[in-house]
Amino acid sequence: MSKIEILAPVGSEEMLRAAVFSGADAVYLGFSGFNARTGAGNFDADSLQEAVRFCHARGVAVHVALNTTVYGTELPALEQAEHLKKYANMWRITDDFWDEWRLLKGMFERAEKWCVHAAPGHWPDADMLPVGALRQCYDPNGWTNFTQAEQRTMMTLWCMMRSPLMMGGELTKNDDFTLKLLTNRDVLAIEKTSACAHPLWTTEDESAWVAPRRDGKGLYVALFNLSEETRTVRVTGEMLEGTYSEARELWTGEKQQMTDGLTATLGKHDAAVFWVE
Repeated sequence: MSKIEILAPVGSEEMLRAAVFSGADAVYLGFSGFNARTGAGNFDADSLQEAVRFCHARGVAVHVALNTTVYGTELPALEQAEHLKKYANMWRITDDFWDEWRLLKGMFERAEKWCVHAAPGHWPDADMLPVGALRQCYDPNGWTNFTQAEQRTMMTLWCMMRSPLMMGGELTKNDDFTLKLLTNRDVLAIEKTSACAHPLWTTEDESAWVAPRRDGKGLYVALFNLSEETRTVRVTGEMLEGTYSEARELWTGEKQQMTDGLTATLGKHDAAVFWVE
């Protein structure tokens, strides 16, 4: 797998230089008139050209965010999916996503609607991963409100639907759990090795997703407990439409023999994801 890219948001020329000199592989920035974040020091036409020259001279990629607020009455988004795929490499499918369980649970409906449009060159974006040290401008001790189980659920869903992955916390304060969450190579590989991910079902209490591997070596199966209590989630062999002998859970490394399907007993809001062969 290719190395993880360090992508830094920059809201001003000062921040741009700081990001580049701190080792960023790429930066993304807003352009005046095309950015809903009016509080940021967005770049105008002249400063954008200079920023691009500055970065490219140092081998740093530049991504320009067209982050304009669009309301449902203005753009029925799903009806415009082909238009978005033609003119954008990625687009947000949600308002700002924060560390609240109701927002994460609600993302399952959005992910189901948009997952069919994820493919090389055009990616529905479920927004940043609010993990680790957050809201540092307000409190240097601020930390994500998500439980570890909820963070596994979020990371699993984002990877299964192949959303872009951008971490929204202060990297230098990562604890061991956060670092392992963001650098699990087997889970991250789902983004590059799978295709055609989709849910088998989603109810109020649980969800099950599948994503075939593009190399034909089995498929990924993700099981989610969306309820408020420990729950066993199960898919049968018939649901997986194939003959498989073994499954390996990618967060723990534990193996499970496939007799008649796949089972995971999960705490509330937790998830498991398997590579099934």
